[in-house]
Amino acid sequence: MGELRCLDARTGDRVWQCDAAVGGNLGLFGHAFLIQHEDRTFIWNDQGELILTRLTPRGCETISRAKLLDTSERTRGRDILWCHPAFANRCLYVHNGKELICVSLAAPSPAQRQAHAGSPRSKFLSVNARSECPAAPRPSAKSDRELASIAH
Repeated sequence: MGELRCLDARTGDRVWQCDAAVGGNLGLFGHAFLIQHEDRTFIWNDQGELILTRLTPRGCETISRAKLLDTSERTRGRDILWCHPAFANRCLYVHNGKELICVSLAAPSPAQRQAHAGSPRSKFLSVNARSECPAAPRPSAKSDRELASIAH
């Protein structure tokens, strides 16, 4: 159903579960990729969302999230996209079968922090994918606009 679960490795007992990995959109065969980085975990789900979390035995804390791509196919009654994320040069590369985007995961500059201070999206900093991802392929029309980036 898409729940993210923490199990006790010794007993197999469920410690906690949450639906953060699928954005609350539970459905058959919901899936997400979990990529640990230091004390945080990036979650890329089948809804085109990148979620930055902290997973501990106490629970799943969502630090920030951004909808980066639209779903591109329908299966088992759900709109989804299936793509394993790729990481290189402090950037995330993902596609939905129609477009490939690159999103910077680099820490924001002081000017970027100032520009977004106090906004509801202050945890997500807007960057131009073309300038932040030097190894990116030629940008699509969507990547020409500002894309959300998760700050460290």
